[in-house]
Amino acid sequence: MGATAPPGSGSGLERAKALIRRFVEEGINQGQLAVFDEILDDAFPTPDRVDSGSSAVKEAIAAYRQAVPDARWTIEEQVAEGEMVMSCFVASGTHHGPLWGIPATGQPMAIWGILISRCPGERIVEQRIQLDRLGLLQQLGVMPELGLEEVVIVARLLQASQPWTGRGAGLPQP
Repeated sequence: MGATAPPGSGSGLERAKALIRRFVEEGINQGQLAVFDEILDDAFPTPDRVDSGSSAVKEAIAAYRQAVPDARWTIEEQVAEGEMVMSCFVASGTHHGPLWGIPATGQPMAIWGILISRCPGERIVEQRIQLDRLGLLQQLGVMPELGLEEVVIVARLLQASQPWTGRGAGLPQP
């Protein structure tokens, strides 16, 4: 058996980026929820921080895929350094079911997101995500177009109302 490359090495960085691509491609895009058991650390913090492991992530992704059955995340850029991988992506699909308290609208959506993951070994141990929630609300027709001042106020309100946006958060809860 070969030795595992350290996280900061070229092959270790590529391995870490590949873990995130599996998270997105197999877990989110294909809905193969079992992949989360393979790639998330047993101590992976759940969105509510009450539990750890992949079960809450699988529940959140299953609910997301029910709301957006044609969900597709496209990684546009990845940068890795040390144990950290930053992935910029576009999340697209059609809103066919309840999502974050918003009833189905039938509207298409495409929003940007940033996923920051920590991968010190063979598994993802922590993730933070930031989504363009305001853009999502506007695309779904539940938030009017706003001026800059209103956008800042709404963004602050959204940030304060979502416990899963801080450090150690897994994925957004539907």
